Amino acid sequence: MTTSENYGQMTIPELKTRLLVLGVKSVSKQRKGDLLNAILNAEKKASRAEEYRLANAEQDLLPQDADSPGGEYIPEAPSSNAAEAEADAKGAAKALKIQAALMDSGWVYASLVAGEAGRVTATFTRGQEALTVTWDAGVFNYEETAHAIGDRVTKVRNVSAAIKLGTRPVAEAEKDLERVVRNRTFNKAKAAEGGAPKRSKLPFDPGTATEAELASILAGKTIEWTNRITRGTETAQVTDRSSKYFRLVDAPSGRTLQFVSPEGFKACRLDDIVRVGGSLRKRAQKVSE
Repeated sequence: MTTSENYGQMTIPELKTRLLVLGVKSVSKQRKGDLLNAILNAEKKASRAEEYRLANAEQDLLPQDADSPGGEYIPEAPSSNAAEAEADAKGAAKALKIQAALMDSGWVYASLVAGEAGRVTATFTRGQEALTVTWDAGVFNYEETAHAIGDRVTKVRNVSAAIKLGTRPVAEAEKDLERVVRNRTFNKAKAAEGGAPKRSKLPFDPGTATEAELASILAGKTIEWTNRITRGTETAQVTDRSSKYFRLVDAPSGRTLQFVSPEGFKACRLDDIVRVGGSLRKRAQKVSE
């Protein structure tokens, strides 16, 4: 059994994993002292719950009177909390392995969050890059896994591909982004557009808004933006789910928002946002002259 003595020998990711096993679904704390306090509180809560269960176990197991409305006593189905905790631990353990693989390449373990049905999402950051990897009961989830550099988001086919992307030098990642942006195919698409969609009045200043202000303003809202690479428009909803990962990055190409939405991992430059609010449907936009 883990004790408070060897908790002190554990790394921050290991302490976060312990909190997940204890049923704490979201672990955003970064300081070791805060994590240790959170573990202590979670263990006290679990201990009180167990004492209450044992104290009431004898009464709970007594059969009901046959004449009572409930009829014969039927024991409750076992709680799924243990199974969910085990599933969370599987994903968290795999997240620790990726962390170990990326550690020497300058990545920071940004967050480790457990969701429903054993879903665990780990997010790593390095400069303007972000890598989010998700497991369901320890099984890799392709749809929820992505790599972003600035405002460019790409899918990652498996954990090996995620590690390969993460271990390449920063300069190589940035050079790849520049190559894609300069690609003639995309330049032709831009020319065919005839210009950028006209921007609606935004509830924030793209040049001065802080990350905290944006998180408050955009929570629960749909945003629409122009993808500077494809020159098409995209929409996504910024919901409470985005608390998993929501970051404002001062990328070389401009102030960039990276976030997780129900539509997947998204990224866009603030200057490219043309609408806040409304539906997810892409609306016909007037073209700026």
